[in-house]
Amino acid sequence: MIENPDIVHYCLEELYGYCYENIKRIYEQAEGRVNVTGVAEDMRAQDRLLYSKEHLETFLFPHMKRVIDLVHRAGGKVDRHSDGSIIEILPDLIEICVDFINPIQWRCKGMERERLKREFGDELIFDGGVDNHYTLPFGSLEEVRENIRILGDGGGHIIMPCHNIQVVGPAENVVAMYEEGYETGWT
Repeated sequence: MIENPDIVHYCLEELYGYCYENIKRIYEQAEGRVNVTGVAEDMRAQDRLLYSKEHLETFLFPHMKRVIDLVHRAGGKVDRHSDGSIIEILPDLIEICVDFINPIQWRCKGMERERLKREFGDELIFDGGVDNHYTLPFGSLEEVRENIRILGDGGGHIIMPCHNIQVVGPAENVVAMYEEGYETGWT
């Protein structure tokens, strides 16, 4: 990105160009039956951006915006995945019209659930919030209820593990999470 920006631009244009065409064809064939499309690149570690904000704005956001616009024109919504504490780029993601944010790693600095709901709850749907490092394998149903209460206050929360289910916890916890969401999570 620093020494050879032209190569990065070329590679991202090819990658996103392929994704754009693939998504376009899916939406054409699906004839309105696709509701949500994921756009995923990790941009953040647990405690810092993986790229400078300037690099995100120069290299990734324009390509993401092109795909996001395609999805919206086709009548879909965009679920944006990035691990870690993404608080400082949430306004940028809202600006490029992301609809959902995933995984909601609320144990990371700056990603407190109350803050996310207060500052961004009118503009984003929170997709996740059940930490797959701790809550899902070792936590309690009370933590799941707390996620529903905080992130789901007034709507706008889809309960699920951060983005995948790790093998470190018992399957019973996964079932319990979804049962709890089903029973108490409708708002």
